[in-house]
Amino acid sequence: MPAFGLVVNDRGEILLIQRGYGGGKGRWSMPGGHRDRGESLRETARRETYEETGIRMAVDSLYAKGNLAHWEVWCGRRTGGHLRVQKRECLDAKWFKRDMLPHDENLAFGLDKVVIGKWATENPGSRRVHYPGSKMSRSGFALIVNDQNEVLLVQRRGGSRAGKWSLPGGNAADGRSRRDAAIRETRLATGIEFVPERLYYENRHQAQIWLGRPRLPLPQVTRGRWFSHDRLPDDDSLGFAIDVRTMERWAAEHRGSSRVSYS
Repeated sequence: MPAFGLVVNDRGEILLIQRGYGGGKGRWSMPGGHRDRGESLRETARRETYEETGIRMAVDSLYAKGNLAHWEVWCGRRTGGHLRVQKRECLDAKWFKRDMLPHDENLAFGLDKVVIGKWATENPGSRRVHYPGSKMSRSGFALIVNDQNEVLLVQRRGGSRAGKWSLPGGNAADGRSRRDAAIRETRLATGIEFVPERLYYENRHQAQIWLGRPRLPLPQVTRGRWFSHDRLPDDDSLGFAIDVRTMERWAAEHRGSSRVSYS
């Protein structure tokens, strides 16, 4: 069971490490790791942070936790130590101001995207949830579930997220509502007509997720694919943070929160 340290210094900067191995190699993450025998997760967060970075932390509170994988993130303050890098596991370790955090594609794990995003948006002035070249303002997306309880995702063709999976949708241009944008963009991208039933998720940057069902008969889908709740793409294969959060919530409602398992 892993635990991680969310360490903030006197300048309001967060400590991240650059992973030196595994699938997250080269990407940034909170310091942390697996619990030793007889150790509490709180102690794990402190020990792993010190071993990986040389920074000692005073744990203030439990900041976030996951259910199935039982990961926890502990928020604390720097109490001593000098920044250094454990070369066996880390390429680099660095303090980041809240307005200079790595973007999601440079973060190692899904939990980093969710937790760091939460921390940044709780701090005024953060631009953490903006994406370079992204037009997320006034966007509508569709969470469409078929009779087999599968969700429809599209695989992005171009841009920095080419090959990654996302909810169908797009910008609400020309004065359209975000609900109408979800309907129109889904039809254009996948050929699927759907009936929005309720607003499922909305973020502070005016992106909305509408839950609905497909209209019958279904046309041939050529640029999309249905996924069951236990066969969803992993976080690194999803296009946007809003996809990660929406898939977490949708899957958790159907299988007891197992979607919050991160690797």
